[in-house]
Amino acid sequence: MALSEHRLVRDPTCGVSLGQIWGAMAMFKGSEKRRGRDASRVIPEESDSEAEPSPKRPRVRTERIAPIGFVDSGEMQVGSSSPAADGSQGTSSVEFIDAESHRLLASPEDETLRLVSCVIRHILYFASPQDSADIPAVVEFRDAKTSLSARTPRLKRKIIAIDDGGLCLRLESRGIFEVFKSRVAILEAKRQFQCLENGQPIISDNCFAQMTCEALVAKLADPFQELKSNRVLVINATQHYICFLDFEISDEYLQDFESHAPSSFLHVDSTPWFDLSSRSGREQVVMNLCGIMRRAMK
Repeated sequence: MALSEHRLVRDPTCGVSLGQIWGAMAMFKGSEKRRGRDASRVIPEESDSEAEPSPKRPRVRTERIAPIGFVDSGEMQVGSSSPAADGSQGTSSVEFIDAESHRLLASPEDETLRLVSCVIRHILYFASPQDSADIPAVVEFRDAKTSLSARTPRLKRKIIAIDDGGLCLRLESRGIFEVFKSRVAILEAKRQFQCLENGQPIISDNCFAQMTCEALVAKLADPFQELKSNRVLVINATQHYICFLDFEISDEYLQDFESHAPSSFLHVDSTPWFDLSSRSGREQVVMNLCGIMRRAMK
């Protein structure tokens, strides 16, 4: 983790794409001198919401009655401590994370985006089923942060969501690879974990709400009519950690979630967190992305 990216990409044992990965990883796992920033500098807590704070109003104490079957978000965990979903790949490769060290070594969100984009690209270039140059359909990484807006089915409320990039599917037509699916998966990146329990990361309520909003808007807008299966995949990346979430958004839920007493619910499956700095974590990320590629090509 000490060499420059310039030298790594010229190393015949690495190559360009792998050298870029190790160069990006060094910004998290390299020494303080290699990272090139003051590790003792405290970065302010990030906000998961871009919205402006609302004006203060007198607080009114209310009692909320939960419908039958409702699970309070304070008691729900989606992340490394949640049971892996049926069919999900692997177990957590995350060891104990010290909260104070994690906070002090927090990096700009762009560092997370840089690393995860390099990792995903390398896998898409060389892993099965895309380990051949002569294939008519390819899943590629989408760098652009895109904004989608949609209105809710019942009350016509406008929802706007901006992702951090994602995966798209291109099909060859007359020598041109055209976008066939623009949201094979959505990427949401963070610079640090907002919630750690016993040294293990837990997706915060704010982050989970943000990803839920992105999944809802993707399903409601669906410009390519690609989400008829009612499933939206989200890749959540924080520093050198990645997990995958599968949102199942039924038509019944869309028609029901604005009602005063909803009876349909949003179902979300999540993998554990995978550590890209460990071999086992990288292997699990490869397996999950290979599964996403195969699913996209069906």
